[in-house]
Amino acid sequence: MEEFIPTPLAQELDVTHIVTLHDFNYTPDFLFTGESHNFWELAFIRRGSVGVMAGSTGYTLGSGEAIFHSPNEYHNIWANGASAEVIIISFVCSSPCMRFFEKRMLTLSPEEIEIVEKLLSLGSRTFTDPPDILYQKKLNIRPNAKSSNLQLLKLYLEELLISLMQNAEIIDRMERKSESAGTRNDRLITDSIIKTLTEHIYGNTTLDEVCAGVLFSKSHLKTLFKKNTGYSIMDYYTHLKIERAKILIKEGELSISDIAELLGYASIHYFSRVFKLKVGMSPTEYKKS
Repeated sequence: MEEFIPTPLAQELDVTHIVTLHDFNYTPDFLFTGESHNFWELAFIRRGSVGVMAGSTGYTLGSGEAIFHSPNEYHNIWANGASAEVIIISFVCSSPCMRFFEKRMLTLSPEEIEIVEKLLSLGSRTFTDPPDILYQKKLNIRPNAKSSNLQLLKLYLEELLISLMQNAEIIDRMERKSESAGTRNDRLITDSIIKTLTEHIYGNTTLDEVCAGVLFSKSHLKTLFKKNTGYSIMDYYTHLKIERAKILIKEGELSISDIAELLGYASIHYFSRVFKLKVGMSPTEYKKS
């Protein structure tokens, strides 16, 4: 009797976890503040146009196109002045072949788009979470979800990735590079820093604390902020405090000493010195004027 020889099925690509499964409908003014994390992310634009940042470079993407963000790569996304539908799938995969997707933008075929839609449909039957939660940290499994759903999700995602590796229509990143996207991202980061400073106008904060919430080095943030405002970060913080002090002095409900304490100055003498340096007169002189 002839012996059968089985052919082993190699597993070149192994997706071990799914982290998020989003289906967003962005309003025309939507923008995300940016993030980085230690897993892969795929952003697919189902409809409309978006701006994205990948690292320190901005790009523009349209309907049917997708971008991959490697683990620990800074990225953000926003609508380009009109509503847009965006599907975002993040997952864990440490297979060496994933290097194919590093710094990669692609156009999906109709068959690949169908796989994405299958992923979303299966996700809605598997997880309780609405697909448009912006800061989703965990997918919660439905009590009545079929036990095979997670394996099917894995297979769909692996099928999508393998199809893209084999048949991908690769987009030239230079053609989609957008200086305006980079400028907008810089403005977004600057506004985020100003928001943090304003939130701490009563009391004190440090440069390290301000920079901790923004995913760039302190030296890069200092350079970027100076370029966009003309101030160093902490000089701008002082500027905000003195402008608030002027308002409080005009209102006349608090003493100069109370205002100094409220704004986080260690003494009224130090506050008066800083105020005179910035305004050209002491708080008392300003009050009289």
